[in-house]
Amino acid sequence: AAQHGFLTCLETLLAEGGDYGRGAAMANLRAEDGATALHMAAQVGRLDCAAALLGCGADASLAANDGTLALHLACIARDQSAALLDLLLPVTAGSQLEAACRRLPLQPLPRLPEQRKELNPFQLCVDWENYSSLEVLVKHLEPRKFLTRLEGCYLHKDRCPWAGQDGGQCQDFPPS
Repeated sequence: AAQHGFLTCLETLLAEGGDYGRGAAMANLRAEDGATALHMAAQVGRLDCAAALLGCGADASLAANDGTLALHLACIARDQSAALLDLLLPVTAGSQLEAACRRLPLQPLPRLPEQRKELNPFQLCVDWENYSSLEVLVKHLEPRKFLTRLEGCYLHKDRCPWAGQDGGQCQDFPPS
């Protein structure tokens, strides 16, 4: 219901039995990939459904199996991205967003290495051309805590003078 914008259906499902605790439990049910209804609503830009889910107790800090938060999906939403970020940023821990940005070393098992997503909200907005959402992110987050790897340097692109130095972080962007 959240993914398709069926707000009345969503509200009916969440209010079943009139029990807030039961509605919150339903709002946090997970799909096979670990995504919640809030993830789905954010991904397709359904602001009204996301607000209803949060109002019923949906937890914005729940991550899908790959580490994606609803906020990351709001960064790539084609519709209402900035409004969704305004709604989700106050209820999502900044430390959790910072941790999702860091690359983790690959584990020896399983034998086939997996590519873990780098979940930088600033980079996601740029990649998906949601430039108006960058203003919302800057209002709520400290850009210096979300530095990009050199292959994603906003300022220099692939010709960053800091390549191979100081942990691979661009020292010129974002400006202090």
